[in-house]
Amino acid sequence: MRFRRVAALAGAALLTEGFPAFAADRPTLTAGGGLPEAISGEVREVLRSDGQLVTLDSGTTLEFWFRTDEPVESGGGSGATFPELGVGTLVGAVRIVGEWSDYKGNPIGSGVFTLRYGMRPEDGNHMGVSVHLDFVLLVPAAEDPTVEVAWGQPDLNIMSFGSTGIGHPGVMSLAPNYEGVAEPTLFEDDTGGWALAWPWERLTLGFVVEGEGEH
Repeated sequence: MRFRRVAALAGAALLTEGFPAFAADRPTLTAGGGLPEAISGEVREVLRSDGQLVTLDSGTTLEFWFRTDEPVESGGGSGATFPELGVGTLVGAVRIVGEWSDYKGNPIGSGVFTLRYGMRPEDGNHMGVSVHLDFVLLVPAAEDPTVEVAWGQPDLNIMSFGSTGIGHPGVMSLAPNYEGVAEPTLFEDDTGGWALAWPWERLTLGFVVEGEGEH
């Protein structure tokens, strides 16, 4: 399958066979503020103090703070788009203000959440959810005060239940930015949604802020 990144044209539609198109106006990206008090002192130590504020057409905002150091480690799963990451790795935090739905269409209320890397189960119940196996799971910041955790995927799922309140983790898909970027950039992902690309020295992650997979 050939993927194509569309970086500049608002409203352009990119259809990937087998996945629904998600028509959405281009969000805006501006400088954000400092770290919220809800994030623990230990976690604050590893995050950048300057935020990246994404404003959706609906008015909902997602403000991100990413790790200062590149969160690369061994242990990525088979078939992962980002094998440099291990399950449970802290990559950043986000504050959501307004109504927002995760990649599975589950509503996530306003709040502050840590972002930890996880992988979609290949168990037959999640077929068609995403082109990629890679996600970050949202964990309420008040329940996640440490940087290093010894969580497997089931543990991470349970810790993320608090973000949805329905016994399902809150998930934000990760999409690759194929052209590569040198600074934070919004781009249209493989399924026509919008993602925020954040580049470290070697690794660039695309956090899907608007778009859903099949439910």
